[in-house]
Amino acid sequence: MAEYQELKIAAAGSRCGMVVWKPITPEVGKKYPLVIFHHGAGEKGNGSLTDLEKLRSNGSVSALEAGCKKYDFFLVEPQTPADWQYGETQEAYDYMTTTYGDNIDFNRIYITGLSLGGGGSIRFLAYNPDFANAHIAAVSPMCPGPLEFFVTNGETGYQNVAKYKGVIWLFHCADDATVTPAQSTNLVYNKVKGYNPSAKIIKTIWNSGGHTGGWKTWNRYSDTSVATSPAEATQFNDPADNWFEWIQTQTLTSQSLPRRIGTPDPTTSTTTSTTTTTTTTKRPAVTKTLTLRSFTLSADPLVKNGVAVDVTWSDGTITKTESYRAATGDRIAGVSGNLERKTLVLDYVLVPNVVLGPTKTFDIV
Repeated sequence: MAEYQELKIAAAGSRCGMVVWKPITPEVGKKYPLVIFHHGAGEKGNGSLTDLEKLRSNGSVSALEAGCKKYDFFLVEPQTPADWQYGETQEAYDYMTTTYGDNIDFNRIYITGLSLGGGGSIRFLAYNPDFANAHIAAVSPMCPGPLEFFVTNGETGYQNVAKYKGVIWLFHCADDATVTPAQSTNLVYNKVKGYNPSAKIIKTIWNSGGHTGGWKTWNRYSDTSVATSPAEATQFNDPADNWFEWIQTQTLTSQSLPRRIGTPDPTTSTTTSTTTTTTTTKRPAVTKTLTLRSFTLSADPLVKNGVAVDVTWSDGTITKTESYRAATGDRIAGVSGNLERKTLVLDYVLVPNVVLGPTKTFDIV
């Protein structure tokens, strides 16, 4: 795990203040997922260095921070003075992608939040559907606040949430007396499914835990235990992946529900033909080591003979190196790998564009 640093970025002009967690020395060429976190009512403030200290008052925020450090995420915690209606999410996104754009994986940017911040996460979808679909790969509200205070544009807001193409994973506690599931989680779930039955929205309702228990899934960052077990929750109650392991696999172009207990491990695939049946066991996703041994560009930014990338992956027993070559005419901006999905991603821009463009994904076989 990389060594991390905490940076407090005071509010400036119209931009909100925020806390940033990042590796002290990001790996050259590595693209890190980014989590945008919306805090609760107790952490509201004006974005000054003094008020940003309020973000330390909630222990579950510390668990989120620790999980992000373990799984190599960038994390930004913008601060709102009210109810997340002043564009703080967009300001945090703009700040992070501008300041750390060379290290951010633009395909893996996520939003989560607790209580007031859970409501703010839903509010963002209700008012920014096009931006969310273009830039946010997954949203996970925890015990969101009463939606009457967040989705204030009526049915249009819920229709906008229903347009979201990524996965929305909601958490709540059945015994939450501060904000009942009916006031937010069940409300948005039913509205979205009503407008779009195929929407990728799921909810996990813990049997107990009160208001603060809804976000206790973050506390399981320290091991690979399940997010919840059948004995702990109802509805989507038995995902076999913890929250961090699942969310890091979500991209703008590929989304999936958390793997459930008892379902086949996605690292095993079966291919059937008319004459033979072949079962291929792929490497287990236990050791998450992806080493880029080389990343070579020609002197001219316009690739003349392609870009060779040697990737070494290891499952703890076998180590294998493979090479990939980008197409002539592409300019490579970065490289990232995903062992769970067995892919290597080359982020590139097409000359003469100067902004990060689409991605090319290569299967690691």
